[in-house]
Amino acid sequence: MTDAQPLHIRCTIESSAYSMCRFTPGQSFDIVDGRLQGTPPGGICLYIFNNLLGLLLTRMAEPDFADWVRTGPTTTCSDAPERTVVRLSLVE
Repeated sequence: MTDAQPLHIRCTIESSAYSMCRFTPGQSFDIVDGRLQGTPPGGICLYIFNNLLGLLLTRMAEPDFADWVRTGPTTTCSDAPERTVVRLSLVE
């Protein structure tokens, strides 16, 4: 990726035991150049967003960041009973 291209990451809800935030599998939201876009109807879960930010900020410094996102990594909500899983993908 070049600096001129926007970084567009799609975050898709894969599964959830239950969701206080009313997420359902298949819903997604995007992070485009660090800005949140297309939030699900119930809003964004701060627990998931916190985990995503930590994961993304840690990995963004790596030279293979785009390749890593292309592998479809997952993260989870830190609210253990919800067990919400989010898959990341690079939108090109």
